[in-house]
Amino acid sequence: MKTTMILAACLGAALLASATSVGYSAPRQDTTLQAKRQQGDRAAQIRAQIDKLRSELSAIQRQQAGQSLESEKSVKPGINKSWRSSNIEPLIKRLESESREIFAQSDLLAAVAGPLEGSVVADIGAGSGFMSQLFAKLVGDEGKVYAVDINAKMMKHLADAAKKKNVHNIQTVVCTDKSAMLPANSVDLVFICDTYHHFEYPRNTLASIYKAVRPGGQLVLVEFQRIPGVSRKWILGHVRAGEQVFTDEIVSAGFELINAHYLPQLKENYVLRFRKP
Repeated sequence: MKTTMILAACLGAALLASATSVGYSAPRQDTTLQAKRQQGDRAAQIRAQIDKLRSELSAIQRQQAGQSLESEKSVKPGINKSWRSSNIEPLIKRLESESREIFAQSDLLAAVAGPLEGSVVADIGAGSGFMSQLFAKLVGDEGKVYAVDINAKMMKHLADAAKKKNVHNIQTVVCTDKSAMLPANSVDLVFICDTYHHFEYPRNTLASIYKAVRPGGQLVLVEFQRIPGVSRKWILGHVRAGEQVFTDEIVSAGFELINAHYLPQLKENYVLRFRKP
């Protein structure tokens, strides 16, 4: 950590020196060719120094991030125990209940997520696949949907249902506690709906998602409002943290918060949009 701070300070000093000597120096009377060459040599030296410092700082940050991921502990042990059940019928019934807000508003949420035709979407925590099916229609035959879930039997159910409906642009992925198991630079839009609170190792899982998203790609989060004194008792006990904590975790993973969607149809959920720089 100390080394990182020193390198960051050196990088800042180098950038300041570059701005002072190259971009913002006052006009001088000496405009000889030799003076211009000396100024150019000095600018090149500073740029080389900046590039070296950036490279060293980046290498240290990657090393520290790797160490942090290796040492990450479960933020809510056992959160996925019931979800791993091979008896998936009760799970499907729970997911597709008309009283469940996000199922009732699934068309609205798909429209708000707004995947472009021909794009690739990752539906993280796809469950029975009702959102994956909607995304498959929106991206069209040239697009693709990764339906990602930790329950292998649920993914088989989803794949069989898609095949029966003649939907060929959904690929199921069985993820782990620590990884979404998606190919690097493969996704334009990640959709995480009432699933983030099931991330038992959020730093690891977010790191895998970040690698999978292409530069400029987006992440849409739909999650329960957890407000003491307002939210239902079940939400307060089941969801480990509120909007600000989850936002900070996603931003710390490298994403930028770009929008908060206000949807009056949602009484218990909020919707946030992030972007990978």
